[in-house]
Amino acid sequence: MKGFMILPVITCISFFPFLKLSLSSVQIHYFRSKCSSDEGNNYTKNSVYETNLNLALAILSSQAASNRSFFNFTTGTGSNQVYALYLCRGDITHQLCKSCINDATNLLPTQKCPYIKESIIWYNECMLRYSNSNIFSIGVSTNGNWVSWDSDYNVSNPGQLSQVLSDTMNELIKKAVSMETTPAYFQTGEAKLTDFEMVYCLVQCTPDITGFECKRCLLAALAYYPNCCTVGSEWAMMFGESCLMMYDTAPFYNIQPAPPLVPGSTPLEPNSTHDRGHPPLSDRNKNSSGT
Repeated sequence: MKGFMILPVITCISFFPFLKLSLSSVQIHYFRSKCSSDEGNNYTKNSVYETNLNLALAILSSQAASNRSFFNFTTGTGSNQVYALYLCRGDITHQLCKSCINDATNLLPTQKCPYIKESIIWYNECMLRYSNSNIFSIGVSTNGNWVSWDSDYNVSNPGQLSQVLSDTMNELIKKAVSMETTPAYFQTGEAKLTDFEMVYCLVQCTPDITGFECKRCLLAALAYYPNCCTVGSEWAMMFGESCLMMYDTAPFYNIQPAPPLVPGSTPLEPNSTHDRGHPPLSDRNKNSSGT
């Protein structure tokens, strides 16, 4: 497994420790970044790789502005080839997706993982990653290499939550990979926890992978939940390279999903190929972790 340096969330004096505001004043919420620590995975200023990376990130930003909720792009050749993609959460607006990707393309290469060829950044609303090796159509089961965030507070009946969560997530995973969904591999659902409590769940995979790979990734996330998070937490989020899973005991996702996904295109040239929805954390205390 490739090594990564995990950059923790910086806590600010705010009840949203990871709140960020885009230039358009649309709220987005930075979560975490990972930078490859592999030897030889650096590039230098004004190098060919940096030029290619800047082009790839500019293309991704332009596609997000064109109302695409997923896109991948590659440019360059040999050791200077860049593969880049982004995914926006399936229920958010196009404006929020655009703001999130714009922030990610600026933040990741300059502040979070400067001069590192393989990097990934997660927000509550989107994910963006790039690499000098092919990352397209390759499912990553993550093998425990997740980043996660969960509540300090527990529900009244943790055992009941664990069972309801397992049943609900398994059903959503089944629907996500077996049904024609918009966006692809995206599902939300809710279930009764007690007479006074509900649990709201969301799962999503990048649409470039197969249904089998999506299922494997989401099942790995569900299996990892007891290891990364306090069983019974009021809410939790788990993010990997190919999928994400989250739940909350209060509504956090938009009921009406975003308009139909426009799939990522092939290369553009021969060598290029607050509402509680954001985030599902409200004003409660939060724990973050990564492995």
